[in-house]
Amino acid sequence: MTGLLAAALAGVVAAQGSTWTSQVPYVSSPPQVVAQMLRLAEVGSGDVVYDLGCGDGRIVIAAVSVPGVRGVCVEIEPDVIQEARVNAQRAGVADRIRFVQGDMFEVPLGDATVVAIYLQPKVNLRLRPRLLSELTPGARVVSHAWDMGDWAPDRKVVVDLPPNRRAVVYRWTIPERSASSRPAEPSPSQPDPGCGMRAGDWCPAPAGDPCGAHKDVASCRADARCGGMPYRGESVMACRFDERGFGTNCPTVGCVSLKR
Repeated sequence: MTGLLAAALAGVVAAQGSTWTSQVPYVSSPPQVVAQMLRLAEVGSGDVVYDLGCGDGRIVIAAVSVPGVRGVCVEIEPDVIQEARVNAQRAGVADRIRFVQGDMFEVPLGDATVVAIYLQPKVNLRLRPRLLSELTPGARVVSHAWDMGDWAPDRKVVVDLPPNRRAVVYRWTIPERSASSRPAEPSPSQPDPGCGMRAGDWCPAPAGDPCGAHKDVASCRADARCGGMPYRGESVMACRFDERGFGTNCPTVGCVSLKR
């Protein structure tokens, strides 16, 4: 596999031009890091490798150089994903990759067996609940540079880079789910004892929170900083991690305090 990866990565790096703009905050992973990410994820035949924020496509292009592997390149910027398509065509692997132009927080992840990311700490934390809830147990997650907070990695590898730099790659495995691993959803007809809210109600936010202090649909939606936070038997904790102030990425069941 090492030879195939090296050839694929060399092709992408050689093809990469200077088309990035200030509107595209993209930093590519060095070839050595990409190779280590795929080794750490133990990519093999039958895997479906997603790269969230795929940039020039180098990770999925390298991944599908392994026989029997398919890739999904998710990128929100149209110019960037077009460059990824061109690179995949040049590498002769475009038929093994699905290109998705869209928000990584809205793209379904259920068929992924490997997810590769090179994002930011806050974005990793926001993405974490989706990975845990949507990926099947045994799926692997690999991250260049940033961890997942208090979710301890299975492995952590340091990659030496010339001239005197180092990069860190983390790997996690999605655990088996059990009935006791998550609190039960509150009944739609009964208030949650933790906050008195029913499913379908709109969660209030404390004064000073980015989403204001709204207790009903109309006032919450009227606040441009918020857009509303539906209570679906989940918390609004993720509002902390969402720069837009929306509370639509709630990671846990029940109501929790947003005190910082």
